[in-house]
Amino acid sequence: MTLVFSAANSANVWNFSQLDAKMGDVTAAFTGRIDANAGTVDGALIIKPSPLAGLPVQSAYKPKGTVTADVKVAGPFKEPVLTGAVQIANLEVTGGKLSQPLRATALELALTPNRIAAKPFSLHVGPTLSERHSSDEL
Repeated sequence: MTLVFSAANSANVWNFSQLDAKMGDVTAAFTGRIDANAGTVDGALIIKPSPLAGLPVQSAYKPKGTVTADVKVAGPFKEPVLTGAVQIANLEVTGGKLSQPLRATALELALTPNRIAAKPFSLHVGPTLSERHSSDEL
């Protein structure tokens, strides 16, 4: 893991003008404020186009594809509010209880404090096709 940052700290309140992190093939950047005393964050998180397989998530399911995100993060550390967008290109999920790979060419998610909405997308599993619409909640 590589970190590059520029920050000012005053009484456990950090103001980051730059916090770039590289974990394997995943590259993310954060700018904003972290208040360690209050346990809150207020900033912007950007994930540059990165392979899903490189995300540090443990699961029986193995994702492939590319994730990109531009998300505002605000509120308490334990339950931050997320607003913004996440895009996943060329998604393929295998493993777990899937007998065949699950595929989607493009998946776009809009994050709001109360909801995650998806633009219309197609899921492919083996020879079948399933359509999802942005009005469907996840």
